[in-house]
Amino acid sequence: MVAGKMMKGQMLVFEQVLLFAIGVLIFVICFASFSAYEGYFVQTGNEDQLVQVRDYIAYAVVKASEGWNGTNSYFTIRIPKTIGGEIYRVRLWPGGLNVTMLPSMKYSFTGLYGLNATAEFKESEVTSTSGMIVLYKNGNKIILT
Repeated sequence: MVAGKMMKGQMLVFEQVLLFAIGVLIFVICFASFSAYEGYFVQTGNEDQLVQVRDYIAYAVVKASEGWNGTNSYFTIRIPKTIGGEIYRVRLWPGGLNVTMLPSMKYSFTGLYGLNATAEFKESEVTSTSGMIVLYKNGNKIILT
């Protein structure tokens, strides 16, 4: 009879250890899946914000090329200092506008809708650390600072 009671005690301990192990396994699976989702959503959010910043700056360049403030003028646009915790570089050149996150080197490019046929884009580059960009227009030349 003593042997039967020992088996019942061992089974209770085994059941509790098994339940604990199943609980830990469920926790690890949930943690891994939510970490993967978080990484995906952060990456997607950064890419979307990069495109939005590029489009915002491109809109300002298009308006400047249309003579928004006159033939010889300048105006300032405010931009976010960081995208996803990274500073970024804005480059205007005859081929278009490029926004590149530093140091990850993710970038977004636009050809500025063929405006290089009517406006002359001087090659210029600025980083986002100041939180603003100044667009200068002199005749049909446009430059970023």
